[in-house]
Amino acid sequence: MARRSDHTRNELHELIITTAIRIIDDEGFAALSARKISGEIGYSAGTIYNVYKSMDDLIVTINARSLDIMASQIKSLPHSVGQTPCDQLKAMAKIYLNFVHSHKERWFALFTHRLPAGHSLPDDFTTKITALFAPIERAILSLYAESSTTGSSKDAKLAARTLWASVHGICFIDQSGKMPLVSTQYDASNMVNCLIDSFVAGLRA
Repeated sequence: MARRSDHTRNELHELIITTAIRIIDDEGFAALSARKISGEIGYSAGTIYNVYKSMDDLIVTINARSLDIMASQIKSLPHSVGQTPCDQLKAMAKIYLNFVHSHKERWFALFTHRLPAGHSLPDDFTTKITALFAPIERAILSLYAESSTTGSSKDAKLAARTLWASVHGICFIDQSGKMPLVSTQYDASNMVNCLIDSFVAGLRA
């Protein structure tokens, strides 16, 4: 077993989280445990709790990295001349769909993990969530500007979260294997594009 002095605290932090992510990707979120991680990295389970307050703290860190992946991809989206708000919303939705398909177990970790009663998410985590919604809100505000609808920033926040929750619902049905009960002809991508087209048409009416 490796000695604690073999790695600095920062190195241990990264070793633990990258190992935890690999376990989630390879074996599923349900397989993640301090004992599993410690067996992989050659340290005792106690070492993990010297770096992270708890497994909840570690999972929140993993989930924050998932948010970072999506935020980075959204930030790198090309903004072509003539691209409509509808195009922007579809591009962002595609990033979310691709994340779900490419990192299914990390997506499950993001939405199935619950903090113990009395605990709340750290401020930097909620800041990441707010930043992810910001480009959706901007696209929606652009739609308000194109229509006769008077939409405030508060309206855009609600609309952005409503749209995302609807896209998330389609993803959930798809990933649960229940899509054939809804449709055998259309896939999640078709449904998400239809949803956004209808949503945009409603805001422009």
